[in-house]
Amino acid sequence: MTAELSRLFLALWPGATVRGDLAAVQQRLPSDIGRAVRADNFHLTLVFLGATPISRRWCIERAVSEVRTGGFELRLDRLGHWRKPEVLWIGGPAPAPLAALVRALQSIVLDCDGKADDRSFEVHLTLFRKVRRAPRPMPAVPPIRWQVESFVLVESLADPAGAQYAVLREWPLGNSTSL
Repeated sequence: MTAELSRLFLALWPGATVRGDLAAVQQRLPSDIGRAVRADNFHLTLVFLGATPISRRWCIERAVSEVRTGGFELRLDRLGHWRKPEVLWIGGPAPAPLAALVRALQSIVLDCDGKADDRSFEVHLTLFRKVRRAPRPMPAVPPIRWQVESFVLVESLADPAGAQYAVLREWPLGNSTSL
């Protein structure tokens, strides 16, 4: 991206324990199914912002600083595969606080002169890319319980080995106001 534009998204960023649990799920799958996402790149995208000028980024940062909801538990307990964009993911149900958080963030993005991401939100975290054919039957996975207490603004940086992600800012999911 140019100095004026950054490729950004808002996401949930797992801690070390959840990253280890996710890496263990990866290791249970055939290594030749695709390109494994590095554990330090694990994230769950809430709202994709795309190429973002600095003025829009500031607007979004100011507005999301006001978002508060209590923390919540996320349960990742099933694998899925999307032919396009060729990813194998782990996901689960969206608890009500997560759905409310996503709606609030989507509204903020629109208010900050943003374009809406027209894809519906689905709880998923990519484990493998370039997956042309998923394992059949899809293996069962032990549930991963993730206590979510914050969300982050992330920049996607180009890297010859694949995208590299840098957390730019983090916001707690405090209890001072509700969504």
